[in-house]
Amino acid sequence: MHSEREQLEILARSIAIDHEISGSESAYKMADGSFLNRVIETGEGIPISLSLLYREVAGRLGLTLHGVSAPLHFLVMAEAATGPIFIDGYSEGRLMTEDETADWLCELSGLERPQILRSLKPADDRTVVTRMLNNLRTHYAGSANWPAAWIVQNRLVAL
Repeated sequence: MHSEREQLEILARSIAIDHEISGSESAYKMADGSFLNRVIETGEGIPISLSLLYREVAGRLGLTLHGVSAPLHFLVMAEAATGPIFIDGYSEGRLMTEDETADWLCELSGLERPQILRSLKPADDRTVVTRMLNNLRTHYAGSANWPAAWIVQNRLVAL
């Protein structure tokens, strides 16, 4: 039987290598990077959409992953017996310990370690959906697609 970490490595390899789905800078420039069907079709996504893909595939395999709404980056986390294991779907399913994740996010964000550690907790579904919609609203507003931005804004208000 495989350890929890080995199971997660197999999952990451399957999604990132076998199915060639990972993050790309171009995914940030188009709404497709936020929609799971388009992420699967194009093989490119942003951190939150890739994290949701990992979470859903893991769930089908009997593994539980939680979304983590960290500063500047979205991840998934497995609560393993040896401590939390974080997966960065954007970086080809890179697995990290809590310390590795905190160090990386401190460097990425410029925030202090205690702030980062407080953010490395499971996010509820409302937080995940809100963050996804905020990403879409920012994208649509940035490309002056006001009708789409309005629809997303209305959904945010409804939440």
